[in-house]
Amino acid sequence: MSAKRLLRDGKPASKVFELSSPAKVRMPSKRVQALMKTVYNRYQRLDDPAVNAQCRQDFVFHMSDWEADLEDLARLFQNPDKFSKDSAGQIVFSFLIHALPHLIAASRLMLGKVLDTFAEIEE
Repeated sequence: MSAKRLLRDGKPASKVFELSSPAKVRMPSKRVQALMKTVYNRYQRLDDPAVNAQCRQDFVFHMSDWEADLEDLARLFQNPDKFSKDSAGQIVFSFLIHALPHLIAASRLMLGKVLDTFAEIEE
């Protein structure tokens, strides 16, 4: 029989963050997806049409899946006084863990190799 070990105060181990309200699933807009398809077509074209179509579809997904996170971050930047430190932290944290991996994947699809400019500056 397995049980979670409780902390000394009797509370279970803390979570990284906790949602203040039930999560709403917001789908990326069709307009943004169509625009990202056009962007890909303008800057990238692979020789194999089937591979190119799959990469374009992946690029569109990676550039649009985090749209809601961007909207939340934009609201925070536009009205920082309307957010508590906790809710601001949650928005920034959510953006970083969700958007950055998508941006890295989209960059690879568009540019091939992704350079970490800031790491090179620090070295």
